[in-house]
Amino acid sequence: MRTAYVLALLVSCCLLGGVGVAAAGATGTTASPSVGGTAVLASDHVNQCAADPPSDLSDPDGDTGDVIGWVDGYWYNEPIDVTGPALTESELDTLVTRTAARVEALRCLTYDQLPPTEMRTRDEHRSELESQFESELTEADGAAENARLATALIAGQATDAIDLQLEVQTSFPAAFYDTQADFIGFITDNPDSIEIDQTILAHELVHALQDQNADLGPVFEQSTTDRFTSSLAVVEGDATLVEEQYTENCETGAWVDSCIRQSADPSLDVPSWPLTLEQLAAYNMPLVEETFETEGWTGVNGLLKNTPDSTVEALEPDRYGEFEPALPAVEDLSTAEWDRVDLEIATTRCSDSTR
Repeated sequence: MRTAYVLALLVSCCLLGGVGVAAAGATGTTASPSVGGTAVLASDHVNQCAADPPSDLSDPDGDTGDVIGWVDGYWYNEPIDVTGPALTESELDTLVTRTAARVEALRCLTYDQLPPTEMRTRDEHRSELESQFESELTEADGAAENARLATALIAGQATDAIDLQLEVQTSFPAAFYDTQADFIGFITDNPDSIEIDQTILAHELVHALQDQNADLGPVFEQSTTDRFTSSLAVVEGDATLVEEQYTENCETGAWVDSCIRQSADPSLDVPSWPLTLEQLAAYNMPLVEETFETEGWTGVNGLLKNTPDSTVEALEPDRYGEFEPALPAVEDLSTAEWDRVDLEIATTRCSDSTR
């Protein structure tokens, strides 16, 4: 159903950037070691694929396209003079670049180029999503989404599913990566201040890295909700695993300097927990983590290029590549008092992407 894919894509784009959604709140840092002002290598989770920085942290010579752990003038273990919580635009650029170098060192892939980062108020984000919904969703799409949420017992039959999707997508997400426009968006409640969570930034940067190395486009063109969810489980599982590694480095002091963090807002208002939990399901399936444990990042790269056909495989990794899903034939038993929702599957992509 076209609506399910469009809306699921939009929801994921809002939630992408870390399963633990961070709202604007008190910001702090976690301490990291240094010795006599020189950098201390982050050993935790940094892979052997990462290049060894020179002692003076000078830029590498020649073609840097294959230098993992160095991005646009910054090594992954290079200290920067950015402490937060509020950042200038220059400090944000510096933080994004050094964070990207760290993501490379964790993920064993390199960037072609870094996506820009934009700050958006919640109202601006809502306005953009409303415009997308109005231009891309038909009345039939709305009827199909109403039927889907009611059938799944996520919402009552009197609930407008499109309005509910919009409320969920604009109530609490902190960041997203837009695959078509190729930028990272951070949602802020204070348009006069640039405040972000460094670990969520790392999550979004993983999505950009995935898109450049494996192309996320086909993920959002799957023909069934099951295929979409299982594909998204790979995309989100990958980014979430890197985020967890990045966060552990922050908490153990493995990075060369402190990590800018944001605490969750205790007054978080979630319009629909059933719909929110449905959208978060892809973040909690074990396929990526178990593949990484047995095959490393090479195995995860394989998953991105050959995503599972069903959530059965995402939930039961031992069945990956072996399970063959089949579409059931459902006889139409409705009476003349009912109209059956029957939409052709759309193949068009939505403009937003994934959290």
